[in-house]
Amino acid sequence: MARGAHARTRSMRALAVTLTLTLSRWRVGAAMTTDGLTSSDHRSRRARGDEDARRARGRPATWTACAGPSRAALELAWRAETHASVYATPLAEDVDRDGRGAAVTQTTSARVRAHDGATGIDLDGESWGARLGAASRGGVVRIGEAYASASLAGEARTFDGERTRAVARLAPLAMAVDWFGDDGSGKSDAGDPREVERRHEARRRAPGSRRLLDVEDEDEEEEPTTMSAEEEARSDRGWDAIDSGGDSTRDVASGSVEARRAVDGRVFVDAHALCTPAVGDVDGDGEPELVLAVSYYFDSSVRFEDDVDPKQYAATALVVLNGEDLSTKRSIALDQSAATALFKARAYAPPTLVDVDGDGRLDIVIGTYAGVLHVVDGVSGNPLPGWPRRLGQMEAQVTAADVDSDGDIELIACDVRGTVAVFKSNGVELWNKHVESRIAVAASVGDVDGDDEIEIVVGDTSGAVHAFRAKDGTAREHWPVYVGDKILAPIVLTKLRQTKRGLDVIVATHDGVVHVLEGRSRCRDVFDIAEKIYAAPFVTSFAGFGELDVIISTMEGHVRSFKAKGSKFNALALTSSDHVSRYDYFGVALYDRTYRVIRGTYVDVVYEIIDRRVLDHAKARKSSLAPYKVAITVTSLDGFKKIVSARHDRAGRYTLRVGVPSTKTRGEIRVRVQDVNLIADEDAYSVSFHENYEIALKWLVALPFLLASAAAIRRASEDALEMDVFGASASIPTTTKGMHEE
Repeated sequence: MARGAHARTRSMRALAVTLTLTLSRWRVGAAMTTDGLTSSDHRSRRARGDEDARRARGRPATWTACAGPSRAALELAWRAETHASVYATPLAEDVDRDGRGAAVTQTTSARVRAHDGATGIDLDGESWGARLGAASRGGVVRIGEAYASASLAGEARTFDGERTRAVARLAPLAMAVDWFGDDGSGKSDAGDPREVERRHEARRRAPGSRRLLDVEDEDEEEEPTTMSAEEEARSDRGWDAIDSGGDSTRDVASGSVEARRAVDGRVFVDAHALCTPAVGDVDGDGEPELVLAVSYYFDSSVRFEDDVDPKQYAATALVVLNGEDLSTKRSIALDQSAATALFKARAYAPPTLVDVDGDGRLDIVIGTYAGVLHVVDGVSGNPLPGWPRRLGQMEAQVTAADVDSDGDIELIACDVRGTVAVFKSNGVELWNKHVESRIAVAASVGDVDGDDEIEIVVGDTSGAVHAFRAKDGTAREHWPVYVGDKILAPIVLTKLRQTKRGLDVIVATHDGVVHVLEGRSRCRDVFDIAEKIYAAPFVTSFAGFGELDVIISTMEGHVRSFKAKGSKFNALALTSSDHVSRYDYFGVALYDRTYRVIRGTYVDVVYEIIDRRVLDHAKARKSSLAPYKVAITVTSLDGFKKIVSARHDRAGRYTLRVGVPSTKTRGEIRVRVQDVNLIADEDAYSVSFHENYEIALKWLVALPFLLASAAAIRRASEDALEMDVFGASASIPTTTKGMHEE
């Protein structure tokens, strides 16, 4: 009943959205800037200015507008308010299972919101709009049939649209008071050679750029990060304090000081989650776990009563939680440092879960700001042979892909020194390249130019987009492409244009301009959002068919959905969570996606496994990446769940029959495919089960009575006819004369 009321409320709200939508489209398409130009003119003038600047620096002027069939057009569908900054990429989910889809975001005030995919209106539900912590820089992930997030205060939660399912507070880390020794090792030293490197790196940084996700750099330029409503003021003040170096997630507004003392020669350092959790079965028990990269440090409000300096204690660890009740399964220690060290122990990027050593279980990969690339076993927590490896400070998530077609997984790491390094599964470096500025976001992988060889694409803080041949690091011809401002959002590789080969490269720069590059020609279409962007654009399809949707979220607290005009739905063109483009590469696609009513006791699910990866058999130790393990899951809002599994030796189209619930409800059909390296892809659509069940039941109950009534009426009519024929009707009065009313 509650969900039905929510659906009716959504329909009523859609009327109000229609008026604001037209105004929003006008604002994006032809809003007047302060200099009197339209946004289109302003973009052209800014692009010409960027070209002049590049010529002055000796860089090629590569800005060329796309024309004809190569042109990409994004049309604003809706704009929604979140009332606080959106730092992490939204999640596209059909949370109500009604075929409309939704964009789920977690703001910096740790408030989770869900916006209807068709209109952008706020969805109703106990969890939507609720604050799930003090502040957050991470996003929302799906785990099983629920969603999960983590907060800066070290809390993890799972929830659905109606309730919070589980909450866990991460335990503090015990560190010895004198862990750094009498020589003061671990303290920051201005004379350290690494400090010289830091100053050199700072000179190479783009003007006005700042360290992505850094919570303690007091010497960085402070920028306003939110445009919050009054109800968000307290959390946003806390966020501003964190961003400018305060690190406080508690009692920021009141300015109170928390007194502590060491216990038995140890201090207990608070846990903080600075990034989005990862989800996967890391211990091989068949159930997904929630894996958090945890940073341990003291808030600025903490003071010790004895002679203990809280700035000398910082550490990182991986914490693996049970996906159902969020109980801690294991904690894996990584780095220790002083909180003021140049290479301080911080984990700013999510872990990557991938089978590095080929043992059939997921391993955990993470690069930390301490400059260490860790690869640990998901069960024992021990480092794999050949690991860890050292680089510069890392803020970006590690990308995993088979870059040299040998059938094994390689790891792609980027650091703030501008290094792009590719490592084999045993820790041996395959190649590395250096770019001129810091790299703050993960590398993206895909066949950008359509030559049947994958590229590694990275963006840096000078506004350069680089493309390297994945197998050896050779820079692609006519790259890099310069987009003007610094790139602090991950680059997305997808397919929006209807060109025959290659991918589209979506680059969102920090100043709020979205560039859609055509991979082969490098021409671009430019869309000025005019709001700061940290979150990656997200390509999805709310309807599950037709044109694709592109979601852009900003630090000013807006979520915008654009229709990619002229695009065609392809399940492999949707954004992947591992920064590897699935288009014309590897994935799974469902058929019969139209939202419909399923009746009966089962449904035949048609799906196709696509695998166009080609192995170099001179290097590969395996003949193919099969077998493919497939799991089809049918779930419903009332708790029904049915899983059917299959195994295929080759890619192609298949059909599996799966049971469905026997009651009237809404639900989802989801398929997951996994290759021999545990590289996985998913596709899903929503359906309704037995929607006309109650109507059929009503007719089933009422029909016997209707038939009996019809028979009685017919019998009465026949009796009346017989009386009329034999003269009985003569006694029936035909006038009221002489009759008395009673």
